[in-house]
Amino acid sequence: MGLFSFKKKDTGMDLPPPPMPEMPELPPMPEPFDEQPQEIEEPQMEQHHDFEPMPEEHEEEHHRPARKGPLFVGVQDYQQLLNSVASIKGKLAETDDSFKKLSDIKTAQDKALEDWHAVLGNVQKKLSYVDDVLFER
Repeated sequence: MGLFSFKKKDTGMDLPPPPMPEMPELPPMPEPFDEQPQEIEEPQMEQHHDFEPMPEEHEEEHHRPARKGPLFVGVQDYQQLLNSVASIKGKLAETDDSFKKLSDIKTAQDKALEDWHAVLGNVQKKLSYVDDVLFER
């Protein structure tokens, strides 16, 4: 008798098969085409050169000459600039705090892993000692 061979228990109740539902009639199949498919020509792309190539850019062209004299900014723009700078400083402070917390968490995890490693080494030494004592005799 194999591991996976077992006999079904005979319940003595034979049920009749369920009745099959009536299937609708399918529409007739279309007749196959006798004609060969026509080859379709791919359209040709016309190349238009209505644009001029961009001239090479030089770094000197991008530098604006330094203004001499005061730079005037509207009061509303200046206030918005100050608010934006303050917001950025706040976000940077939050990010710095988050990094400090992450660093503290990582340090704590490293310490815990070192402790676990030390405990595991201690258990291995004790187990080795017990093994030596038991099997020397």
